[in-house]
Amino acid sequence: MFTQLMDYRERFAERYQRAGEVFYLTVLGMYLLIHFLYGSLWFWKYPSFNSSAFLYDAQQVLAVIGLVKIVLFNRFVDWKEPALFMTTLLVVLVGCRYAKQNYFIYYTIFLYGAKGIDFKRIIKLFIGVVGSALMITIIGALIGLVPNATVTHGLGTNLRFSMGMVYTTDFAARIFYLCMAYVLLRRFKLLLPEKLSLIAIMVWVYIVTDARLDTLLLLLLIMCAIFYGYVVKLINKIGNVGLIVLEAFGIGSIFALSWFFNPQNKLMAMCDHLLSGRLMEGHIALTKYHVVAFGQHIIEQGNGGFHPHIVHYFFIDSSYIAALLKNGGVAFILLIILIAYATIHFNNQHAYPLVIAVLLVVLSSIIDQHLSGLSFDVIFLATLANISFFTKHDALKAWRN
Repeated sequence: MFTQLMDYRERFAERYQRAGEVFYLTVLGMYLLIHFLYGSLWFWKYPSFNSSAFLYDAQQVLAVIGLVKIVLFNRFVDWKEPALFMTTLLVVLVGCRYAKQNYFIYYTIFLYGAKGIDFKRIIKLFIGVVGSALMITIIGALIGLVPNATVTHGLGTNLRFSMGMVYTTDFAARIFYLCMAYVLLRRFKLLLPEKLSLIAIMVWVYIVTDARLDTLLLLLLIMCAIFYGYVVKLINKIGNVGLIVLEAFGIGSIFALSWFFNPQNKLMAMCDHLLSGRLMEGHIALTKYHVVAFGQHIIEQGNGGFHPHIVHYFFIDSSYIAALLKNGGVAFILLIILIAYATIHFNNQHAYPLVIAVLLVVLSSIIDQHLSGLSFDVIFLATLANISFFTKHDALKAWRN
């Protein structure tokens, strides 16, 4: 009976594959918009409307609907695939429940749901939804429809603008991820006007937000586009082992620097200043909270939005430290496996644009908390998606021509 049911489901998934893709992209697009709004100040002027609760519930509903795509339209080779999915989902769900944050469970559902979907269409959807929402929000912030939070760096006098986002660095991060998505869609083949436009955007982001780290990430993205051929040669030279070691070094460095941070050490204090206090906050988090298997709830207080009085700031910016402490050791191991698998999978398929994108996301996530936020980062959805558009023949041909 079970075998017959699975055979029927497989025939159904094969017959309505196109419908499954449209269904997935529709749900994903709605989720991207809801998640974007959750990180904006659009509803700040309307305190009577409990926007946080509404947007939180909407994300949950869309995630459940996303499960429908997996159940009905995903094609499985054998029973091991759905078993692996259910096991992963259960582990991540437990960690999210203890942490009281559900972003990893949402990402897991949409990652599995992306199986067989053309990742080029996902990138286009991401740029269309998030790009349009961001443009409308910027205009809204400039004309006063949405609050434009202003802060300064420490005791400095330079104003930093959030442009309708909860915080200035969130806005800078959105620009970085959108630019990366566009460069990825172009397979790193940029015309001179496009390169100059990216440089102008980078300068504008720095002037508006004073976000040094995201500005450097934008610069690195532009450099990768300019010297794409040499970057591909370097990737081929160091191979899978070199790429994994590079990622492990980057991830391990934030743990080591945070754990051993000493404000009395001038060199460490300088690094902490350059990283905008992230080492200090990481040190507090690692020394105050123990690593548990399945997550724990950590109360944080960031500087985003508006506060009627001075608040005691405590926020874990690094996605890796946050994942380990909040979601637990088991979920953290799964995250590292995902990063390693995606890197090796893309490299083995010669999908070099995706390899570079993963490296940039890994680097960005060392200093920001947006790794599991789909309206920021969709790169890991490519892990199970159709990535033929980004493979060696097409990508290198596009760049050389």
